[in-house]
Amino acid sequence: MKSVLLFLLCVGSVQAESVGGVSQISVETDGLLVIEQGDDESVTIDGPLSQRQAVELRRDGDKLLLLSEGLSPDLVVRLTLVNPAKMQIRRASRVQINDMSIPRLDISVEDEVVLALNHVQTDRLRLDARNHARVVLNNVRAGEATSLVSDHASLLAIGSDFEQLVVSLSAYGSAEFSGAAKHEKVNADGYASFDGRKLQAEHARISLKDYAMADVWAKATLDVSKRDFGHVKYSTVPQQFGFADLTAR
Repeated sequence: MKSVLLFLLCVGSVQAESVGGVSQISVETDGLLVIEQGDDESVTIDGPLSQRQAVELRRDGDKLLLLSEGLSPDLVVRLTLVNPAKMQIRRASRVQINDMSIPRLDISVEDEVVLALNHVQTDRLRLDARNHARVVLNNVRAGEATSLVSDHASLLAIGSDFEQLVVSLSAYGSAEFSGAAKHEKVNADGYASFDGRKLQAEHARISLKDYAMADVWAKATLDVSKRDFGHVKYSTVPQQFGFADLTAR
């Protein structure tokens, strides 16, 4: 891969010069990563000098690569971007994406990343969480949201609203949602679990295989298909479709 090394200016903290035109980021580092939206694009790295010097910043077209290894968890990296569309995050111990309003956002996280999206609004959100990654959506608004949660990864959505919500769970993946969704679709297999007791869905469609479980709140319709030993709990459903074993709360 052809990339360009960016030079950093030391002024107490380390700030990258000229990182404009970034729509993708790839992160493999430790410490705290804070990503925010702004009119100008910049990178600021706060921490001990020896730790800051171990951070490598590269450009590959419109992609910004942030690389390091064995850093202190106290290191703080701040990215200010105008319109980030795609993010790939590995190994970072903590990641915060704050106060964004963008057309679309595609995020993949793995290893033991802890990711929080706070006050984010987007037309299209795609989230892929793997391994032991943990993701929190706090006050997120999305027209169309697709979440893939596998291995031992977990997803928690708090006070978030969706027009179209699709959640796919596998292995031991788990998801818990609160807020509202006009259309909700859940696909789960393995030992995965979905907790939507606090998610007010107008229409819900649930598909389970293996030992997967789901607990849903559907206000208008609920359509369930089930194979093997999967189980669904539900509440507030005027109309039901499908032939799964259901338990009313």
